[in-house]
Amino acid sequence: MKNINLAPSNLAPEGSFVKLSNTIKRITILGFVVYIVLAIGLLAYFIVVSSQINASLAKQEKLTISVRELEPTEQALILVKDRVAKSKVILGRPSASDEVVKSKNFIQGLDQSIGLSNAEIGITGTSVGVTAGASSSMVGFMRKIVSDAIFSQINLTSLDFKPSSGYSIDLNFSNSQ
Repeated sequence: MKNINLAPSNLAPEGSFVKLSNTIKRITILGFVVYIVLAIGLLAYFIVVSSQINASLAKQEKLTISVRELEPTEQALILVKDRVAKSKVILGRPSASDEVVKSKNFIQGLDQSIGLSNAEIGITGTSVGVTAGASSSMVGFMRKIVSDAIFSQINLTSLDFKPSSGYSIDLNFSNSQ
């Protein structure tokens, strides 16, 4: 059957309006397609960024846990470092241990005729007071000190003689070579 158009022909749109209408339809369809493509692109971008954020948050959480686990170790290391520094300070201080060893050797080598009246051992040297009943014992004592060369410097600070007790001398010894 044939299509019959009962509408008056003067009501039919003109050719230019039909072309404009078709162009607007095409532009609208193209705009809708572009809108759909942009929406899909933005959705994909959002999903990618969201997964990157989640991965970063998980990594941050792992690092936070690792830092918490390492805090006691760090504190222990700081304490060890502090102890080492204090040990260096203590070990760097002068000590009288060398003087004690020298004085021990010196005292053990004393003749029985020599009596030790006092001894003071310090970081910088030693002070000793000895007594002897006879001058020959005192001379032997002095020869032994000089010949042993345990101390680098010997200062005679006092020399006393009492007929009842004999000779008494005080000596200061300085650190050895």
